[in-house]
Amino acid sequence: VVDVWLPEGRDIRATERVTAAVEAILSRQDGVRSVVSYIGQGGPRFYYNVSPEAPTQNYAQIIVNTRDMHITERLV
Repeated sequence: VVDVWLPEGRDIRATERVTAAVEAILSRQDGVRSVVSYIGQGGPRFYYNVSPEAPTQNYAQIIVNTRDMHITERLV
C-alpha cells in the first residue's frame, strides 16, 4: 500500500496526475505484477488492519501487487 498525500486544498486532478507518475515509477520496477489506484479516497478494505481513508481530494491510495514477498521487502 502506497499512500499519496498532496497539500491540503489541492484539486483532485492534481492528485490524479501525481498518482499517475507514482504508478509509472512503480510499474517499471522488477517484480511488480500490477498496481491499482483509488483517487480521492482509500480502496475497499482488503485486509483487516488496513482501514480505508475518508474521501478527500488531496489523497490517493495505490495497491501494489508483487510476484513474491522478497520483492515486496525490497520495494518497501
